[in-house]
Amino acid sequence: MSERSEAFAEFAPLLVVHAKPEEQVLYTYIKADEDLREGGFEGDVEHQLADQLVEEIMRTDDEDLWSARVKVLAELVEHHIEEEEDDLLPDFKRESEPSERRALGQKFLLLKTQLLEQGGTETPYESRILPRSEGQH
Repeated sequence: MSERSEAFAEFAPLLVVHAKPEEQVLYTYIKADEDLREGGFEGDVEHQLADQLVEEIMRTDDEDLWSARVKVLAELVEHHIEEEEDDLLPDFKRESEPSERRALGQKFLLLKTQLLEQGGTETPYESRILPRSEGQH
């Protein structure tokens, strides 16, 4: 296995374990706030694109196509992180109370821990992360 393949094999599950709780906790909160809503939807779309790329990469046999998809995934994730750090999270901090942020952080960590315990590299169905009543928007 190449160094790049090993890096992807380590990165993909960590991406999923971070993204799913972020969608369920942070983005659900943000999309409920009129001033932040668009940013929450944008983050969701970027997560969906990353999920699709991860699945495609895992099914790709052609080495050059695999490499191109991994590069695009890395660029997408880098762009996503920059937007969150520069725009979304500062706006979220301004629009929320410290107690809300603490509660959301605790919920995020709980869901992340549950996903880590499940293991695996496949994108989990949201219904396996939260009960249906909480996971619905």
